[in-house]
Amino acid sequence: MGGKPLLARRDGSNSTLLQVSIQLTWLLPTVSSTVVIPVCRDYALAVGESSTASGLMIGVVPLGALIGMVAGKGLVTENDWNQRYARKIVLYTHGLWIFSMPAMAVIIQASVEWSPHGKRLSFWSVLFLYFLTVTFGSMMMVPWRTMWNLFTPQTDKTFWSMMTQCSKAFGFVGGPIFFAFVSFLVHGSQASQVSPISMMSWAFMGGFFINAIELLLAAAVFPTVIQQADSDSGLDG
Repeated sequence: MGGKPLLARRDGSNSTLLQVSIQLTWLLPTVSSTVVIPVCRDYALAVGESSTASGLMIGVVPLGALIGMVAGKGLVTENDWNQRYARKIVLYTHGLWIFSMPAMAVIIQASVEWSPHGKRLSFWSVLFLYFLTVTFGSMMMVPWRTMWNLFTPQTDKTFWSMMTQCSKAFGFVGGPIFFAFVSFLVHGSQASQVSPISMMSWAFMGGFFINAIELLLAAAVFPTVIQQADSDSGLDG
């Protein structure tokens, strides 16, 4: 049956820690998706694009998420559940999205010294890469939610579903707050004098660090075998 993840229950049954990890997987990616909002417009103008183009940095997230979710629907089936396979999909696709953030941050920061044409090219390159990674990362959604549906007892689903809505709401609010925190840590009181290009780079790096922690927790908590709610049989495939 293979090794048990460090913090997972041996029988793969539901636990508070598992549910908290699920909530963090809602909260922190939402924070990292909204952390760029305060600097989007200034960044677009700094690279020579219009303020309208800045909206694409936000707009590609729901579009990519929708496409990725639809694409991920065919990867698993609840009637023939393979927990190991589903867990790999969740961790690998989510990890790819997370580890693409430093790559985008490096491209953005490097463009500070580029020509005006190079700056505009970097903007569209990062935007395309961002769209691709959000799309690929969102392929985890159906396997992830199906996993949650299987191990969560019916009596607990209402509460944890409400907590999910709260996590997403806090994520939308927390993004701009986290951006202010990152700005203070990096530049202190002189943040307003720093190039918006550099600030966008640091926004991606801030998102990377908090989501890397969340990914490590998920890898340690998500089980390789799950105990289906209200059932005595484990599912592993």
